[in-house]
Amino acid sequence: MKKFFLCLFVLLIVGCGAAYFAVPPLVENAVRQNLEQLPAVLNQPGRANFSTPEIGKIDFEPLSRTLTIEKTILKGMVEDGKPGKIHMVCRIGEVQGTMPWRLLFLLGPIRNVVSEEYGFETVLSDFFGKDVSLSLARDMVQVESAAEEISGKNIMLQANVLGSILDNLPLDSLDIIYGLGVDDFLLKGIGGNVALINNSHIVTHKLGALRISDWRGQVAKNISITNLTLEEQTRKNIFSIEKIDLDTVTLPEMPLMVALKNDIEGFHPVDSWDIFRQIMKGKPIVSRSIINNLQIEDYGLKSAIIDWFSNNPASWNISLAGLTMPIRVLEEETGLNVAGLDKFDLNADLAVEEGENSLLNHKGAFRSPGLGVLAYEFSTPSTPTSALTMMATKISGFRLDYADSGLVARLASGIAPNAQAAMFALKIAAGHFCSQHSSQNEKLREAIEDFVEQPGNLVIWARKSFSMAEVGIQAYRGDLGSILGATATPGAQSLEEAMKSLKRQANK
Repeated sequence: MKKFFLCLFVLLIVGCGAAYFAVPPLVENAVRQNLEQLPAVLNQPGRANFSTPEIGKIDFEPLSRTLTIEKTILKGMVEDGKPGKIHMVCRIGEVQGTMPWRLLFLLGPIRNVVSEEYGFETVLSDFFGKDVSLSLARDMVQVESAAEEISGKNIMLQANVLGSILDNLPLDSLDIIYGLGVDDFLLKGIGGNVALINNSHIVTHKLGALRISDWRGQVAKNISITNLTLEEQTRKNIFSIEKIDLDTVTLPEMPLMVALKNDIEGFHPVDSWDIFRQIMKGKPIVSRSIINNLQIEDYGLKSAIIDWFSNNPASWNISLAGLTMPIRVLEEETGLNVAGLDKFDLNADLAVEEGENSLLNHKGAFRSPGLGVLAYEFSTPSTPTSALTMMATKISGFRLDYADSGLVARLASGIAPNAQAAMFALKIAAGHFCSQHSSQNEKLREAIEDFVEQPGNLVIWARKSFSMAEVGIQAYRGDLGSILGATATPGAQSLEEAMKSLKRQANK
């Protein structure tokens, strides 16, 4: 009996030793073969062409199950229509990860016993990469970008996708995207330049981190981007954002994405728009988006929160805080002269919710310090799909409530320094739209004149359903009172007193 156990022990040692030396080449060859199949996944006839990757070294340590890939280069070319071809080079200095026991069995002869048809299979329980860079070149533009670190936990593939990879079967890029999963993925310390080759114009880009959490094929629990900046060579900040948080990111159903991809590649804009509308009837792509401290040259936004509750029925909210822009932009867009302000500040809350009879109920408020508060509500049959349909869409239940806190006085000061002259000009301009003789036009004109004389609160409501086209026609005819009514509540100061108060503030 002792001899039997001794022989069994010797066989076990020999078997383990054989496995120790046999498994690494098996794993290394399998990894190399699958890396060499990347072009078959990435290539698209007439649009993208990638060559076989240059792989420096692949090493597998069986005791720790650590896989290491060193000095790998992937080169390719993407056809970008009329502008020309984009040449791409991706370099990876080193990638290292731990392979689960289950994956090792899938690479061996007992694969059919342990493999599953559905669900996610972990291919690397942890993952770390360094010296990763990407180069893009097209005509006279060169882009260079590098990342300090790439890391992740539990990188997974759908069982059917993993099976296709192991069998060297062809896969589309969407198969990979919808078949991927990861518990945590971190891309940290990204930086580089965008340069015009024939001159010294350079834009530098930096990204603190990109993190993806709990991604399972079609759905990712969270995607966050922190500290993204673009700077010109003069070190002028042209774009920066402190953080973007996207919660519950849901890709559209894969058949729709395949159809959309094919139509975009074949340039069928009508078909693509129809597919896009089908996508917009599905689940919200992002349930909640949060943006903090966005700056684009002279424009700024302290925070934005977008809650996208549902597409069917439609339900979403937008909240903006600290939206700022130079006052000259408002003046150029409206043709108005807003005296005494250099910067326009705005906070806003907007909401849309689908109600009875598929009506979309719109409510919201805009608040601007030193100017006023504008609240609105109205309903429409559906969301307009173009400028033409927007002009023809019927609006019902319309109500506009404006509480002035300086806008009228600033506009009047921009028209004329004398209050009487400015008031006369404002009354003439407003009265033009309700100049026809009728009791409705007279009441509308009186309310506007009362509001101009002593700016306070102005409420405008609709007498009936209307379209924007009808408003334009009736305003041109001077019969806006047939559509809209108004009431004015006087404020604490007359227009003349408010203008004098602005002058005293300006002289301090």
